[in-house]
Amino acid sequence: GNVMPTSEFNVWIDPETAKKAYRAPWKEQIFLPLDVCSKELMSHDDFKDLESRIKSDRFKAMWESHYATPMFRKDPSFKNYIWDVLAAAVAIDPSVILESETLPIDVDDQYGYGYGQTMGFRGAAPDGAQNAKIVYAVDRAKVWKMVEDVFNKL
Repeated sequence: GNVMPTSEFNVWIDPETAKKAYRAPWKEQIFLPLDVCSKELMSHDDFKDLESRIKSDRFKAMWESHYATPMFRKDPSFKNYIWDVLAAAVAIDPSVILESETLPIDVDDQYGYGYGQTMGFRGAAPDGAQNAKIVYAVDRAKVWKMVEDVFNKL
């Protein structure tokens, strides 16, 4: 969790809608929990490396206006999350997933301590719960190669 002990903000803010999305008959659902996303951070060295790859003035300006740029410039020990980058990498090339498990998932939409908690079930799941691949680890080298390839084109 990052809002409550067991819930992530985007789900906690509207678990009723999250439940509808989780229970929709998708061909495939892939979840990148905060556990895996919090392990993969952009370091100051990563920041400097990516910055050095940008050739276009337009993208240099965008880089300068990114919210994390001043923090990287001020503090060499600063690290930043790459949640959306990981999600995009998995969508583009699912082979970046090193470890995962498929379980029925659901969200607690009842007011109480678990409100907004996403849960995977190894046993009996609630009626309507759909299977989802839950990612536990990604291939950082493969993800960063994808990122570097994009930045080489900027």
